[in-house]
Amino acid sequence: RAWMKRICSRFWALLFHYSLAFQRRNFLALTLGIEPLLCIAATEESSITRIHPLIHEQHHNTSTMLQIKGSQLLAEIVAKIHHRQNSQNIFDATIETIQQILDADRVAVFQLDASSNFADGICIAEKVVAHYPLAKNLNVFDDCFGERLAKKYLFGHVFAVRDIYDAQLSECHIKLLERFQIRANVVAPLIQSSQLWGLLCVHQCSGPRDWKESEIEFVKELANLFSVALSQDQLIQTSQANADQLRSYLHQAQLQKEVESRKAKHARNISKVIKQIRQSLDTKQIFTSCTYEIQHALACDRVAIYRFHADWSGEFIVESAGSSCIPLVEENQNTQWEDTYLQEHQGGQYRNQETTLTADIYTQDYTDCHLEILEYY
Repeated sequence: RAWMKRICSRFWALLFHYSLAFQRRNFLALTLGIEPLLCIAATEESSITRIHPLIHEQHHNTSTMLQIKGSQLLAEIVAKIHHRQNSQNIFDATIETIQQILDADRVAVFQLDASSNFADGICIAEKVVAHYPLAKNLNVFDDCFGERLAKKYLFGHVFAVRDIYDAQLSECHIKLLERFQIRANVVAPLIQSSQLWGLLCVHQCSGPRDWKESEIEFVKELANLFSVALSQDQLIQTSQANADQLRSYLHQAQLQKEVESRKAKHARNISKVIKQIRQSLDTKQIFTSCTYEIQHALACDRVAIYRFHADWSGEFIVESAGSSCIPLVEENQNTQWEDTYLQEHQGGQYRNQETTLTADIYTQDYTDCHLEILEYY
C-alpha cells in the first residue's frame, strides 16, 4: 500500500500526544502516588465487569435447573396419576424431591377439616431439615384461617411470604407459624372436586427468603397436579362405591331369583305329591312317593317318616335316603326309636304340631343318649 503523507503526519501527531499522556501519568505516580489507585480502580472495574456476567449466569443456571428438574418431577407426577396411584402415595414419593429442588427447609401437605370451617388440619406428608420441628401427623388448629384465607385459597390464590413479620399476618397465625419456626413460606391450595381439601406448603425456617416467580409458579403447578390426583381419588372411590352397590343389587336380585325359582320348584313338587296322593289309597305307597320327592326336591341325605306309638315311643316306617346313610327302614324291619324325652313329655313340641329346625346337633341341648343315637345314623 502507498501511504499518503497526510495520514503519516496524523499518525505521528497521535503518537506524540499519547507519549505526553504517558509521561504525565508517570509524573503523577511518582509525585502523588496515584498509580496504585488507578491500578486498583482499573482492577475493580475489570473485576466488576467480569463478576456481573457470572452472577447473571449463576442466576440463569439456577432457574434452568429448576425448570429442568421441576419439569421432570411434574412429568413423573403425571405418570403416577395416569397409573392411578392414590394421592397419599404420590405425596410420599415426591415431597423429598420437591424440597431438594426448591432447597427449602420444609415441604408439607396439610389436610383441612371442612366441618371445622377449615380451622382444624393435620399434616399428612412432610420432608424437613433435621434440626427443625416435625409437623407430620400433628393436628393443627388455626381459627383465623377459615375467617380470612379459606375463600381465597378456594379460588386458587397462592400466597408467597418473604418474611412473616412483614406480611401483616394476624397474631394467631404468626404464633402458629412460629410453632414450626417458619420465617418465609409459599402456600398453594389443594382442591378436590371444587372443594378446598388442603394446602401444599413450602417453608423457609432459617430466615426471610425472596421467592422467585419461577419457584412460586412451580409450587402452583405442583398443587394443580396434586389436586388432580385428589379428584381422581374421589372419582375412583365413588366409582368403587357405585360398583359395590351395583354388585350388591345384582347379588340380591340373583338371590331373589333363586328364592323364586325354589318356590316355583317346591310348588311343582307339592303339586306332584298331591297328584300322587290322589292317585293311590295305599298309605305306605303315598309315604314312599312323598319321601322320595321331598328328598330330591330338598337335595338332602334323608327324608323319613316317624310314627308315634301309644306310649310315645315310636319307629321309622318309611325313608328315602342316599346310599351312604345307614338305613332306618329295611325290608320287613323298622327301626324302633325309644326317645325317653319324648316319652316323658308325650311327644313334646311335636304334639302341638310345632317344627324343629337344627343346623348343627352339637349346638343344641341334646342329652348324651340322644346325640349318641343321632351320631349312629
